[in-house]
Formats: sequence, C-alpha cells, structure tokens
Amino acid sequence: MRSILTISLGAIVFTGMGTPPASALDQEQETAAVQLLAALARGENIEAAQQLGALLEDPAHPIDDWRRLFESAYDPASFTPALARFWSFALDNAMAPARIALISGHCANVTVGMGLSGRLGEGALAPQGPVDIAMGWLHRLAQSADPATRERILSHLGEALSRGGAPQIPVAEPTPNLSRALLQVQLIAAMLAPENERRGVVSRALNLQGGARATWDRFGILLFDNAGLAEAQVAALHSVLEAIPADLHRISAFVVPETTGLEPASTQLTAQGQVVFLPAVAMGLTTEAAEFTRDDGQPVAPAFTVTAAQQVIRAVQEVQFERRPELRTRRDMIIANAGDEPGLYLRRTVAPEVYLENPDELLPSVAFPYAIDAWRTFRMAMELFAHRRRHGLDSYLLLADMLSGGSENTLLLHTDADGRLHATPAPIGRGIVQRVRLPHDRSQRVDMEFLNRLVISEREWLFRFSDLGGVTHWSRVR
Repeated sequence: MRSILTISLGAIVFTGMGTPPASALDQEQETAAVQLLAALARGENIEAAQQLGALLEDPAHPIDDWRRLFESAYDPASFTPALARFWSFALDNAMAPARIALISGHCANVTVGMGLSGRLGEGALAPQGPVDIAMGWLHRLAQSADPATRERILSHLGEALSRGGAPQIPVAEPTPNLSRALLQVQLIAAMLAPENERRGVVSRALNLQGGARATWDRFGILLFDNAGLAEAQVAALHSVLEAIPADLHRISAFVVPETTGLEPASTQLTAQGQVVFLPAVAMGLTTEAAEFTRDDGQPVAPAFTVTAAQQVIRAVQEVQFERRPELRTRRDMIIANAGDEPGLYLRRTVAPEVYLENPDELLPSVAFPYAIDAWRTFRMAMELFAHRRRHGLDSYLLLADMLSGGSENTLLLHTDADGRLHATPAPIGRGIVQRVRLPHDRSQRVDMEFLNRLVISEREWLFRFSDLGGVTHWSRVR
C-alpha cells in the first residue's frame, strides 16, 4: 500500500505518493505541468501549487523527466518572481529537498542558458528580468543545497550554457546587461562548486580561456575582462595576487570596465566575496616621480601593477576594518588630526578634501606609493615627520598594521621595472596607548593598541604616540 506524503507550503498542502517504481511523466502529466508552471509564474495560485507540488514530490517520476520537460516544453522567459516564490516554498517544505533543489535548478538553468544565448531578447537580461531572477534562485541553491546536489546543478548549468549557445568570450560588442549576466553566471558557478574540486569544476562548466582560465585555476578568482587584458597585464595582476594573500582580501572577481562596459556605480552583483573593478591602465605607462620627494630618489613603476595593488588593498581594507574595527577608528584619528592641511598628509598629489569627504580613500591612497616602494615611502614619511608633517607617518604605520592581518609581520611591497609586485615580510610589534581621545568626541577616552615597532631594511624602529593617536617620537634600536 502506498504511503501518502503531505507537505505544508504556507497555506498550501501538497499531497504526493510514496516510492513506487519509477515511471516517466506521460504526455498528459507533462502538459499539466507546463500549464501549472505558467499559472504559478503569473502569480500565487494555491490550486496550481497543490497540483504541481504533488507531481514534483512524487518519486515515481525521474528527475531527468523534469529536466527534459524544461528543455523542450517550458517557457524559459516565465521565470518570474512569483515562480521563484513557489520554488522557495516548495524547497522549504520538501520531504526530499535535494530532489526539489535539482528540479528547480534545472528550471533556472534552462532560463539562464536560453537568456544568455539571446533567444529571449535583450530585456530578459535586464535587472529583475527572468535571467536575473533565475540566477537569484541558483544563488539560493548555492547557499542551501548539499555539495553533491550543487555539483549536479553546476554540471547542468554548463550544459545549458553550451546547448543554448551562450556567447563565448571575447564578445564583440558586449552590452552592459549581457556583460553583467555573463559575470553573474560565473559568480554563481563559483558558489555552486564544491570547495574541494572548485577550480577544475568551474573551469569546465564555464569553458574559461586565456587569462581568465589562468587566473581562476591559479588563484580561484574570476577575471572578467572579455579577454581584453594583455599577457603582461595578466602576469602583473598575478604578481599582485601572489604578493597579497587571499585571506587578507576575500576577492571573488576582477572586472575590467573598459573591456566589459560595466561600471561599479551601476552594476549590482551577487558574490561570495568582493568584486573589484580594475582599470585597464596601459602597461607602458609609469607612475609619476612626484609621488616621492627628491631626497628619496623618486622611483617610478608600471602604473597598471601599482593600480592593481591599490585596488586589492581597497579590498583588504574592507575585510580588515570588519575584523578589526579599531583600525577604522585610528584612520579617523589621522584625518581628524590632519584636517584640511595638505602638507600634513603623506601624498601631496591628493587634496585633503578627498579624505574629508570619503575617509575610506586615505589608506588606498597611501597604498599607491607604498606599492611602488614601501621602503622609500617610509623614508619619505620620516622626512616629512622631521619637518613636523607628522600624520604621513601615522598613515604609513596604520597601512602596515592593516596589511599584517593582525599577525606579527606586515608586507613591505615593491614593484620592479617589469611590473611585478614583490612582498617582503617585516616584523612588527604593538603596544597599548592609554586614554586615547576618540576622534568624534575628544572627551571620550579609550585604551587602544597601536603598531609601535617596525623592522625595515634590517633596522628596528620604535614609536611613541600621543593621546590623539599620532606619533610624537621615534627611536632606532639597530
């Protein structure tokens, strides 16, 4: 005797059968399923949900039958918010969640594959269009499904992209909507992939090529440049990623605006980590000698590498400020102490108003000369300190502390003439400064930890701080 399965779906109750021998969906059932999907795509329909739920939960119908139905009879343009809500309710209340995850994943994959092929029209790729909604559902599955289920969904996604004829990179004239959708599907694929086989599985599913493949296989980070970066630029980016460890920044992808048509302000994406926009600065361009004072030799370096390092350090800041909120407070102290006086900051080429309007720009700004040559940047900070322009040294030490990730060593960066970034570990020490005044209310005082020791170029430096959080004295031990 067959047992009855009852699945509560809010106000909806699904009734399905137990575990009879597998039998294909017959023509009448397929027609009914397609009609029920269409009804649920139009809006909430309790009767349709009950009937479709019974079919979905019935293990007598193999999952491959549903996959074939989506590929042959389902309207891929009908993946609406209402249909996504139905799948959400079905998954939340399923007796066999892996089965519902796979079936709903097949439904979303077909929409994504057909949409990226252009067969559903440009509107399907717009924000909140069917492709966007379908990828949102795949993101939900990436967060909730078990690893084996996610891998099967990813494998089918790769097949759906190939079968649908999704455009291969490079795309001759990418529209912003197409570029965004192509990047989003890569981010979704990375989230679906099981961790222990992530790199190979994603490379195969997405058919990554060239610099994008090399970057993903080596670092597990997506490079979305529409094959627009030259080999020398990709090699320079790889040197940056070798120099600055991934656990400092949690970057998921790099996007090159000039070759993809995507801009940070207008591109909304879903990712596990950070998406970093990387300008395609020509490899032949160098930084300005004026970044350094004349006494420091005024080194220059390929601007692409230094810009890439600066962008990665922006991502480092995002992660490290979250992990160590005191770093943000110390940053605010520097800006409060220096105010709008240009000579008190380390970079003379950047107006103080930039930092006053957007404090998050301070440390990435300091990172620019630091990535060219951290040792010479330190010498410049010390020279400015000698002329009572002290807050450049404060920002240098804060950046060094941030790049330590809270460890006992920081990273001293240097870019060579070929555009390769190198990192040298440097020991640091920290000490508590008592009763430091907070920048937004000087009447409030707290004890706070500061970087007060730095070993650089085989010399050990010690620093003392005021109650405003700025260096007042330094000494060299050796």
